[in-house]
Amino acid sequence: MYPRLFFLAATLLSFNAAHAAGPYDGEWKGTAVTRPPCNMGEIALSVADNKVSGEARFPRGTPHIAGVVADDGKFDGSVGHWRFTGIFKDDAFSGSFSTVGRCDMTVTLTRAK
Repeated sequence: MYPRLFFLAATLLSFNAAHAAGPYDGEWKGTAVTRPPCNMGEIALSVADNKVSGEARFPRGTPHIAGVVADDGKFDGSVGHWRFTGIFKDDAFSGSFSTVGRCDMTVTLTRAK
């Protein structure tokens, strides 16, 4: 009887560990800003299991965001076809990307609670 109970406990523990939330999981929102003549945009991301997906809303379009978060919080991904990098730390994100026309965008996000 005890071996069966031990197996059940071990199975439940491994299930919980496999489905535990990552340190950056959640919904993130903020802005992408630059100097004129480029437009400001709104950013919305979702992080789950170190995978990032979302979108950037600009007056001229809404490119998709995709990428991955390393265990140390470093992010590497894309906004549309532009490279997007940054870092997650606690409930804040800071990053950047450059668009066609050399609009250097600075991104700041916070995690929704």
